[in-house]
Amino acid sequence: MLSCSRWATVHPLVGELRQRILSLRPPIFIVPHVNADVDAVASAVGLQSFLDRHGVESVLFFPSLSAPAAKLLRDFAVDYTTNADVSDKDVLVVDTSSSSMLPMDLSAARRVFAVDHHRGGDLNGCIFDTPSLSEAVAELLMMDGIRDRRAYALLAAGVYADTAGLVAAQPSTLVTLGRLLELAGMGVGDVARLVSHRPSVSERIARLKALRKMEIHRFGEFIVVTARSGAYEGSVAWLFVLAGADVALVAGENRVIARMSDEFMIRTGIDLTDLFSAVSVKIGASWGGHPGAAGMHVADPIAAISAVLSELEKLLQGKGYRFVRKSY
Repeated sequence: MLSCSRWATVHPLVGELRQRILSLRPPIFIVPHVNADVDAVASAVGLQSFLDRHGVESVLFFPSLSAPAAKLLRDFAVDYTTNADVSDKDVLVVDTSSSSMLPMDLSAARRVFAVDHHRGGDLNGCIFDTPSLSEAVAELLMMDGIRDRRAYALLAAGVYADTAGLVAAQPSTLVTLGRLLELAGMGVGDVARLVSHRPSVSERIARLKALRKMEIHRFGEFIVVTARSGAYEGSVAWLFVLAGADVALVAGENRVIARMSDEFMIRTGIDLTDLFSAVSVKIGASWGGHPGAAGMHVADPIAAISAVLSELEKLLQGKGYRFVRKSY
C-alpha cells in the first residue's frame, strides 16, 4: 500500500510525495474534499501542474465546490469536470485524508492516495504539518523548478485563505508565500483581492439564525458557545470566536464543526486535536482537522457536542483549572 510518514515537516516529506505521486497510474483523478475551499482547489491545480510537467495525464474532478473556490476557478479559467467514473482509476485525494469528507464513494477506485495537512484521517497518504496544503504543494513545484504563473497565483491564494489572511501563518509560510508572489508577479494585496468574498445571503442568514439558537457555557474564565445550524457551520463557528468565544461547537445535520481561539490554545495547551481524537474514540466517530479548526462526522451531533463539552471539562481540570461549569 502507498504510505508516507503520517506527520512531518514539509521539506523531508516533499521528496517522498514526489515519488508517490509519480508512481500512480494515469489518468489520475484529482479530487478535493466536499465543498472544496480555496486551499483545496489551489492545491489540486498545483498538483496537476506538477503532473503535466512530467507528462502524466490527470483530470481535475470537482463535484462539490464552495462559492469562493468556484469564483477563483472561473477567474483563472481552470478546466475541471463535475462528473466522472473513477472505477479502476487511481485517485489523488486533496486537502483531506478522511473518507467521510469525500464527495463520493471511492471504493471502486484502483488506488487512493491522499495529500493533506489535517490530522485524524483514515486514508493512506502524505500528511504535512503546514497551515495550508498550498504551502506544501508550492514546495513540490518549486523543488522541480516548474514555471507556472497561474498555479503559483492560485497557490498564493490558497496559502492566504487557509491562514485566515496570514493570521495563522508560520515563519516558513511567509517565506514560501514570498517566493510564490515573486513567481506569480503579484503582491499580497493582489492575493487578498482574489480571495475576498462577501458571504451570500443564505450564509448571512445562517449566521444570524444561529445567534438566536446559541447556548453559552462557562468553564471558569473560559467561554464555550454551542449552536445548531442547517448550513455554513464553519462560518457560524468562526463568527462565535470573533465575538469572544474561546471555543465554538456547531451542530449540523450529521457533523460537528469546531473552532478554537489561539489565545485559548496558548494559555491552556489544549487544542481541537486533543478534544476530537479523544471523543471520536469514545463515540465511534470520524474526524479531521487542525488544532484550531476541526470537524467530526457523527450520527447524533447534539450528543457529540455533549461529549466534547465533558471531555473539555476533564482536560481543563487535568491542567489544574478549578471551576463549576455553568450554562446560559
